[in-house]
Amino acid sequence: MLCLWLLLTGLVGPVRGAWPGPEAAWPGLEAACSPEGCYVVFFQRRSFLESWRSCRERGGNLATLKRHEEAAQVAELLQATGPGTGQQRLFWIGLQRQPRQCFPQRPLRGFTWTTGDQDTLYTNWARAEPAGGAACSASRCVVLSYGPAVQENFQWLEGSCTLPVDGFLCHFGFAGMCHGLATEETGPVSYTTPFGRVSSALSHIPFGTVASVACGNAAPVSVLCMQQDDGAVGWSKEEPLCGEEQGDWCEGDNGGCQQLCVDEGPSYSCECHAGHTLLPDGHSCAPADGCQNHPCQFECVPGEAGGYRCLCPVGYTLASDGRACEDTDECATGPCEQLCDNFPGGFQCRCQLGYEEDGAGGCADRDECGTAPCEHQCENTEGSYLCLCHLGFSPAEEAPQHCVDNDECQIPGVCQQMCVNYVGGFECYCTEGYELEADGISCAPLAEPPALATRQQSFYPRFRDQQEWGAEVLQVLGTDEPFSLTQEFSDPTASHSEDPSTSPGGERARRKRDDRWLLVALLVPLCVFLVIMVALGIVYCTRCGARAKSRSVTQCYRWVTSAGGKGPPHPPAGAHPTTCRTSV
Repeated sequence: MLCLWLLLTGLVGPVRGAWPGPEAAWPGLEAACSPEGCYVVFFQRRSFLESWRSCRERGGNLATLKRHEEAAQVAELLQATGPGTGQQRLFWIGLQRQPRQCFPQRPLRGFTWTTGDQDTLYTNWARAEPAGGAACSASRCVVLSYGPAVQENFQWLEGSCTLPVDGFLCHFGFAGMCHGLATEETGPVSYTTPFGRVSSALSHIPFGTVASVACGNAAPVSVLCMQQDDGAVGWSKEEPLCGEEQGDWCEGDNGGCQQLCVDEGPSYSCECHAGHTLLPDGHSCAPADGCQNHPCQFECVPGEAGGYRCLCPVGYTLASDGRACEDTDECATGPCEQLCDNFPGGFQCRCQLGYEEDGAGGCADRDECGTAPCEHQCENTEGSYLCLCHLGFSPAEEAPQHCVDNDECQIPGVCQQMCVNYVGGFECYCTEGYELEADGISCAPLAEPPALATRQQSFYPRFRDQQEWGAEVLQVLGTDEPFSLTQEFSDPTASHSEDPSTSPGGERARRKRDDRWLLVALLVPLCVFLVIMVALGIVYCTRCGARAKSRSVTQCYRWVTSAGGKGPPHPPAGAHPTTCRTSV
């Protein structure tokens, strides 16, 4: 942008153009005065601090434009000088910001007037947004732009305070103003102001100004703007001034001089006693050696009898030597709600992590959950936030905002027997012969079918060759409930277990009964086998008879004659008889 480029080039080095130098006379108005004071433009390349000192040495201060009327007065002053033919020129005004004091939401954006306040009804920033980043960590000062680019005139630009610009604007306040003198027929009126400017076009004449009225061939008449006996401010002589005998200039109030008044006939001058020097207003005196050698680090104010007094800017206090200025630790008084950073000349309030500025100098909790930092669920807390995970998950150790599956099966006792983990949960299982109870955790044994007999003796058959026969499962009816018997068809030899605690007589009885059971065990499978074979034979015959060729009824009969010994020839060997199918 052009404004930014002008600021950079204006701060880095001199810009050459058709504007007058520091020592050249500037045509037109050099000061613009109103009842509240005068604005004066100085075309001298100086830094912000040098410009401020120059204004103070003349009894004024850098210009403060707090109202539209004041800005209009400065605009009238610069417009009277003409836009020139060079580039835009930059002039310091009395607006400065300490490091790390950026407040873009305020009208002055953290800047302070050289009068020490931040009150204003007028701003004219060239950029809608203030400079941030590194620019906020250093002191910044404001310049006013004026030149051929009309659309950029009178705009405010912030920049470094240490580099010189084209000039500066001063404001001088006075106890009162005199009215402009009417131009005599013999010549114009020339005003010499207390701040060293000579002009003939002032409408309001500052207190302490000497007016020189040309009176033709006669010597010019000089009058002083001074305080009258009634306390009002006016000229030392009444009009008309030419054509009257010149009286004693120093009569009455010593000609307005603080110490010595010298009558020079057509005019007069003020002088000071030894050890004092005349101030720029031409009437006041100050100790000669008070601030001549700049003994103070910042500002020096002359005192009585050649003394002086050093002053420090805002944010500093006078050191013990009375000359240097030391930084004031504003944070020691606790001006901030949370954190305070002190730096040379000022301080800055900050908010703790999890808080943000509320626009009124305080801190408010920041809702971190608005940016969805958590994978599952976010809960905002005062100054922080908490990530929560759904049931079955837990925060990851390396990244608490993420959730990982919980292996609940690693928890001792979570299931009575078997546990299977899956994403977000788990499930319990039971081993064979058990079933899961209603709580989903415990296992109970399955109910067993009732036993067939109450005998304590166990029977274990032994088989000769288990490869010769297959296994059959037969349903045997003979009790209230069916039971299954699995038997290998082979030639088994029975063996049984005995109770060694029985008596010999009882042992023989049990052996006899065991023989009976052995016989039953052999006969029952044999009978079952014969039944199965008969059934298979019947089925086979039935199917084969159905496949025989059907014949008619007449073909199933044959006539038998009385001739004995005659009959049909025997069928040949290997022939099958014909089967006749009849219905009953």
